[in-house]
Amino acid sequence: MIQPDILDLMLHMMRLDFDLGQLRRHNVQIIGRQPRRNPRQNIIEQLRQLKERINNPIEKLRLEIKAKMLEKRWGELYRDLDNCTEEKFRLKCLARVHFKLKKYQESHDCAQKLLEIDQQSFWGHLLVGICKARQAVENDDFEVYKKAEIYFTKAKQILSQNANENPQKNSALRRKTYIYRKLYWYLQREQEIIEVKQRIQEFSDSLDKDNEEHKQALESFSELQYSKVPKCKPIPGHLVCAITQEIMIDPVMSDAGTSFEKKAFREMLFHSQGQLMDPVTRQRISRDMVPNRALKEALEQYLAQNPYAYKYFDGENYKLVTF
Repeated sequence: MIQPDILDLMLHMMRLDFDLGQLRRHNVQIIGRQPRRNPRQNIIEQLRQLKERINNPIEKLRLEIKAKMLEKRWGELYRDLDNCTEEKFRLKCLARVHFKLKKYQESHDCAQKLLEIDQQSFWGHLLVGICKARQAVENDDFEVYKKAEIYFTKAKQILSQNANENPQKNSALRRKTYIYRKLYWYLQREQEIIEVKQRIQEFSDSLDKDNEEHKQALESFSELQYSKVPKCKPIPGHLVCAITQEIMIDPVMSDAGTSFEKKAFREMLFHSQGQLMDPVTRQRISRDMVPNRALKEALEQYLAQNPYAYKYFDGENYKLVTF
């Protein structure tokens, strides 16, 4: 029989040997793994390098502001923007910073001033449109939303004239387009519900409430009217990303044949260590990804018919739609 003190020593040595093995394996992984950098960080470094090569102080400040916006250093940006003498650039950045900090009225005011200087400002029209859309939701005002849509349409027109000017603008507008469609769908449904309630009330006023047959007729009429109101339906599984559990917008396919949202797949690659595994099939996969164009077309058609599906969650309503 093994003595208790010897048994404790043996267990201690086994734990020590296990810990050393884990450390060796961890070190091998770190040494063998190529460092992966965030693409945003690369852009920030390029901006800072360009800043060091130029002598124009105004251009230096512009580059520093752009870098800090990418770094999301909103507090420091206010000080830099106060020193910026180029009014158009200052207002554009201020409007975007206010919006990021959820100061929507300040963002709206800055964007309006920007449009007074430059009627062809993409960010001016986009931010005014978004702020007015938020106002429409807060005040249940469908007319304000129609005004917001005018600004949003103008932003799309400006971008279509300069389609390849800035990928960031294309990406921002694409996301906002889906949100606008979604909000419009919810607001239209809200208008239909109000009209249904009015029709039911008018029908109810024409009936004898004490008559049992009239009560049944009212219930049947109410069910029929509410059945015409658009409803949120479950999203088909093949349109949902296995990583985010949300409907895909830019689907890519792994070499195992599974489709993912491109941004989510990239993040998985960035944070992964060692061999990659497909989250669905559990097969080993490479870092290669191929655009799934057929699925993308199907997604665009589905979202055109069901705008609510973009970033949908159970219990969502128009008050919870965010930009």
